[in-house]
Amino acid sequence: EGSAQILKTNNAIRSLLGYNSSEIEKNNVKILMPSLFALHHDEYISSYLNTGKMNVVNIERTLHALHKSGYLIAVKLLVKCLPCTFSGLKFVGFLQQNDDDLAQYILTD
Repeated sequence: EGSAQILKTNNAIRSLLGYNSSEIEKNNVKILMPSLFALHHDEYISSYLNTGKMNVVNIERTLHALHKSGYLIAVKLLVKCLPCTFSGLKFVGFLQQNDDDLAQYILTD
């Protein structure tokens, strides 16, 4: 329904972003984004669900994820949309540190 709740993470994601599972799971995925993108994320989901236009789904992108400490980390993101018998659709995000930008961190407010 567009709630964007994080249901499950693996150790690599938690290590990359500095969270433990209880801090990240069951929260909105917006906690992993810079505020500019987090502010509009629900609109992005709604637009996709209403139009089917894939601006992010099935397209690998390089962007910045928000580390728990406030740093932005260059990452590669691939989002897949999977049908789910009980709830319609599930979005699955595959996130990995961008090896080309290992030394690029930005502190945010």
